Amino acid sequence: MTRPARAGPEAPAGGPAPAGQQAGRRRGLQLGLASLWLLDAMLQGQSFMFSRNFARMLTAAARGSPAAVSGPGNWAAHLIGQHPAAANSAFVAVQLLLALGIAWRPRSRSPWRPRCPGRSLSGGSARGWAACSRPAPASSPAPRAR
Repeated sequence: MTRPARAGPEAPAGGPAPAGQQAGRRRGLQLGLASLWLLDAMLQGQSFMFSRNFARMLTAAARGSPAAVSGPGNWAAHLIGQHPAAANSAFVAVQLLLALGIAWRPRSRSPWRPRCPGRSLSGGSARGWAACSRPAPASSPAPRAR
């Protein structure tokens, strides 16, 4: 005896999840990752990180590591030791930009994105311009005026 298909947004036990549910999970993972980057930026912004002691700590951590790890670690520690405030400010800025870039969802069309998919920034091809000048087919909804 076969079971009837379920009606509604839930997928059968063995089937894929609905698109809205997958998008919600993906967005949750994105916000979790953005939160981790924000936490990292907050920890990087501590006063200890703006001192030369941070560079000394990096040098001590790289001391027992293999050459492939200790070489770049010592180089970074030397660079940070020369200009600790500038280097750490750059680290905090990059981490904040990563967090905001992952968490931000644009609500409107970007002014730099072409309005027509066939049109490029350099002028587009004849096919691209022709596709933009034709009216939309009757079966598709009319585009909204902006």
